[in-house]
Amino acid sequence: MVKRGSCFDTVSKEQFRRHWNGWAKRLEVADEMISILGDGAHWIWDAATLTFAKRDEVLDVYHGLENISNCGQVEGTCKNLIGKRLKQTGVRWRVRRVNNMATLCAVLYGKQWKAYWNYAK
Repeated sequence: MVKRGSCFDTVSKEQFRRHWNGWAKRLEVADEMISILGDGAHWIWDAATLTFAKRDEVLDVYHGLENISNCGQVEGTCKNLIGKRLKQTGVRWRVRRVNNMATLCAVLYGKQWKAYWNYAK
């Protein structure tokens, strides 16, 4: 049996999560497998993990397509930048160094530079 419901509110994430159990009980799905639709924000998945043992986490179509588009843009930018560096006159590269450069370009242009270096510490 499929039960449908949606919950929306404009409160802090902590307040929002506190309401989940009540909403689940009201919809009579507290002990059933439920689908959590989110925009990819880690706090949503983290809150779902703390609240629901049985769940499917679903990324909404808009944000899923946005991520695919951004990945394509980052990939294209990295390809062009690395290609220019590799093809400079008199430049020689080792494969392992090219891979390192590709990783750094992807991190930089994927807007993950700070997170990467915080993790690397």
